[in-house]
Amino acid sequence: MAMIVDKETCVGCGACVAACPVGAISLEDKACIDADSCIGCGACVNACPVGAISAEGAVAKKEVENNHGTDLWVVTELENGEPVGVTYELIGVASDLAAKAGEQCCAVLVAAEAGDVPQKLIAAGADKVYVIADEKFADYNTDLYTDAICQLIDAYKPSALLIGATADGRDLAPRIAARKMTGLCADCTELDIDVENKVVEWTRPALGGNILATILCNETRPQMGTVRPKVFKAKPMDATRTGEVINFTCETKNHLANNDTTYQKSALVYLPACYDANDTETKYNVLYLMHGGGENENTIFSSDVKFNNMLDHMIQNGDIEPMIVVTPTFNGGNCTAQNFYNEFRQSVIPFVEGKYSTYAESTSAEDIAASRMHRAYGGFSMGAVSTWAVMENCLDIVGYYMPLSGDHWSGNSGDDKARSIANAIDKSGLKPNEYYIMCATGSDDIAYPNVTPQIEAMKKYSQFKYTSDFSQGNFYYMVAPSLTHWWGYVRHYVYDCLPYFFHE
Repeated sequence: MAMIVDKETCVGCGACVAACPVGAISLEDKACIDADSCIGCGACVNACPVGAISAEGAVAKKEVENNHGTDLWVVTELENGEPVGVTYELIGVASDLAAKAGEQCCAVLVAAEAGDVPQKLIAAGADKVYVIADEKFADYNTDLYTDAICQLIDAYKPSALLIGATADGRDLAPRIAARKMTGLCADCTELDIDVENKVVEWTRPALGGNILATILCNETRPQMGTVRPKVFKAKPMDATRTGEVINFTCETKNHLANNDTTYQKSALVYLPACYDANDTETKYNVLYLMHGGGENENTIFSSDVKFNNMLDHMIQNGDIEPMIVVTPTFNGGNCTAQNFYNEFRQSVIPFVEGKYSTYAESTSAEDIAASRMHRAYGGFSMGAVSTWAVMENCLDIVGYYMPLSGDHWSGNSGDDKARSIANAIDKSGLKPNEYYIMCATGSDDIAYPNVTPQIEAMKKYSQFKYTSDFSQGNFYYMVAPSLTHWWGYVRHYVYDCLPYFFHE
């Protein structure tokens, strides 16, 4: 599905440019949408104040809705060339549901080469395996995998698509759902099927885990859901099982092929009232604060959030020292929340701290590393995902971290995530008083069930000294009763967290 711009209606305001999560829209007097980059998410449609953008093909929605398809598909995730545990778990439950509904359980394998993996998937319970094999799929890539699987869906029209709620699965599933204009139920813990209507019953925790909600997708296909690892048991492998292997060739554009492509991106910079561009003697700490999914660099300083007002008052009241706050974006190009740390290190820090008076004496790698205790990184929701990734990969240049309402997308369990960060700290050689983490969320926040197991696991590792007093430790988790997933509450978290930063 492509988005189209009515040039006569468009006023060239740029709201769609800011709203696009993949940087597919540019402004040339009027808005221009790159069809190759557009993922059809519709964010621009909602953002346009004059209704100049629409979805090409929207008139065909009823045809899509009524094309229900057949069979339950499981997307295979590989690690070192082998299916991960959740793949086998999903094949086990999908095969039971498919048999109940008189359909087949099918596995989807996207890889550089198939090898003996199709046979293993059949032994695990798959009746059919769709194989998309090409060298360009050697490593997971959001755009390539989305293109390939969507083409496979168009060709064979499944009834439902099951994906593991892993780091890759959480990244891939919403892209596919947006492309296919269908619903997605995330982090499911129970599955069943209405046999008569062939409707999957997706059950997941809601309201901070206090209730279980069952979600139905009655209209569109494929039905889609991500399922948490280790909630279902894999079936015993049966090497005698036979099944069909179907090789599928797709056409995909490798968005990473042109390494010479450059992207112009923006960031907002807050300077305290006392900042004087002519004063090179006064140095300022820097907080880099990342937005959430579907947002952009303008969100945090928007009229809705009013973050700058809070900073002004905190500085005026002496709650914090005057500091610089930067709101970058992971939107654009091939960047995601999980890999933004590369752009952060290579582009954002040198640009910002080469322009403003910070503790970095220069933008050399040595001087940026030497000033790490005067640099903090935080973010809300997907911004928190970005924060954990920055911590794992940028300990040498950042001393303070503020992940808000989001977990680390490395590993499947809380312990996996905690261990991944602990291992990074060990490799860095840093002591516990050389890095600080202040986490926060609400008890009714949708992120709470994912964040809390990671935090509890981190408490068990010696690298994290849990405390509410940073003079005694380096790690704290604040849970605000009854608060939900909203920027209005995030202001409270930041207000409570910031005074603990830059205390060396």
